[in-house]
Formats: sequence, C-alpha cells, structure tokens
Amino acid sequence: MPQLCIQANDAAALPLAVAMVASVGRMKYLRPLYRALYRSKIGRQAALDTFKANAARYHPIARKMVAVDLEVTS
Repeated sequence: MPQLCIQANDAAALPLAVAMVASVGRMKYLRPLYRALYRSKIGRQAALDTFKANAARYHPIARKMVAVDLEVTS
C-alpha cells in the first residue's frame, strides 16, 4: 500500500500515491493517503499540488474534509 511507503519516506511510492489520489474519488481512500502525503517530508508539496489540481472532481464533502486535513481553503 502506498500509504505505508509514504510514511516511511520511500520516494519510489510518491508517483503511485499521487496517481491514486488523482484517480480515486472516495473519501475513505483519499483522506488517509492525503494525510500520509501531507505529513511526510517527501509528499507535502505533492499533496497540495495534487489536491489543487483535482479538488473540483471530488465530492463536495470529500473536498471539504481533505481541505481541512491539508489546511487549505477549497
């Protein structure tokens, strides 16, 4: 699972994690992965950039909750 690799700061998992949050819209998958990305050293900026690029595709509740996790305004 990319979430564990991101938590371990494995840069090889970063493209997979970004691709997953860009293609999946379900909050139960988005939130844990975005949280892991945002809390990691290697994935913070990728989480912010990916969220900004894909926020409009997410369900409004998912968008709001992930925005809270990432400390951004949607």
